[in-house]
Amino acid sequence: MADGCDDFLRKPFPETAIFEKLREHLNVEFIYEADSTPMNTQPVDPARIAELPTALRDQLARAVAALDMTSVDAAIAEISLHDPVLGRSLAALAKKFEYRPIIELLK
Repeated sequence: MADGCDDFLRKPFPETAIFEKLREHLNVEFIYEADSTPMNTQPVDPARIAELPTALRDQLARAVAALDMTSVDAAIAEISLHDPVLGRSLAALAKKFEYRPIIELLK
């Protein structure tokens, strides 16, 4: 502290602690975007996934396996054209980076 340090955080620390310290020391206010995910998203029905064309299921599986968020979003957009309800449910999972449930549903 004597060498000019204003504060410190010990690891592990939550992400919110960093922003709180920035707010405290820089006198800034952060504006957070509201979560736009609909609260009434239905759970994903495995039967709906089975009804998708094989090419779409494969496209989503490759994107999730590669952890490629852009490709996952593109695959879900294509799926939404075939089944909007399924697309919304998958998008809600992808938004929270819950790829494991998507992989399980594709098996």
